[in-house]
Amino acid sequence: MPLKSPLLLIEASGGYTAILGFGQSGLHFQGGAVTNFTGLRAVPNKGERWRNGIHGRALPWSGRVIAARPRAANAASGLGRVHEVTPSANTPWQLIALDKDARVALKGQRPCVVWFTGISGAGKSTIANIVERELHARGRHTYLLDGDNIRRGLNKDLGFSDADRVENIRRASEVAGLMVDAGLIVLVAFISPFIAERRMARGRFEAGEFVEVHVDTALAVAEKRDRKGLYARARRGEIPNFTGIDSPYEPPEHPEIHIETSGVTPEQAAGIVIDHLCRTGIIVSQRVRP
Repeated sequence: MPLKSPLLLIEASGGYTAILGFGQSGLHFQGGAVTNFTGLRAVPNKGERWRNGIHGRALPWSGRVIAARPRAANAASGLGRVHEVTPSANTPWQLIALDKDARVALKGQRPCVVWFTGISGAGKSTIANIVERELHARGRHTYLLDGDNIRRGLNKDLGFSDADRVENIRRASEVAGLMVDAGLIVLVAFISPFIAERRMARGRFEAGEFVEVHVDTALAVAEKRDRKGLYARARRGEIPNFTGIDSPYEPPEHPEIHIETSGVTPEQAAGIVIDHLCRTGIIVSQRVRP
């Protein structure tokens, strides 16, 4: 039975839980925390359930477990909250009179999400800010979701473990989805280091609504830019699970836009994004505001 959801909660014998995300060939358990898969149960976030007595092989899906630990540790780690991704049968969808088409028609624009991904210091927020200013000058209705800012409010309860990074992206994609439903052009600037979670975010939107922008910067360059001193602290072991140091960054396989920042200014990089949005018909080419 194919599983539609890219985020699963796994409960295995031996008192362990784990999160499964699509995006890698085959199924493997990062860290090897779960070793006995007999009686494993997968619970997709669509509410479907599938059971099978297995021994770690011949699973009918592909993906990777990005976190696994004893269930007793869930409350402290936040991993236990993953149960919330499965909608409750007691909360049916509430029909609302106005739909997305009505909101889009009122704004007179094509909504979408422009998802900037790259390591810390790559220039995601800088480029996204310039893009938003230009869109505003063209009379477009926008909102910028910045990873650092979101962690000061909505996601302030999350850390930087693999499990928390997944939840960070899940929440961001859900918020962006609501804004796209409201007819906005949403700019999202998150490190979003894992292919599986960016694929999960893309799956939240209709075809043509998700524009992935890989802001590609060499680690040495990003470290040199390190205005906040984060890389230096990570090198000293003061910040665990720091992307590019002791936590991986998985570059996009087929992004809509690939920007190598070593050869362009932030303004030129923003122009590349604007040109793509014009070519794909998301925005008009003329500037309508001074």
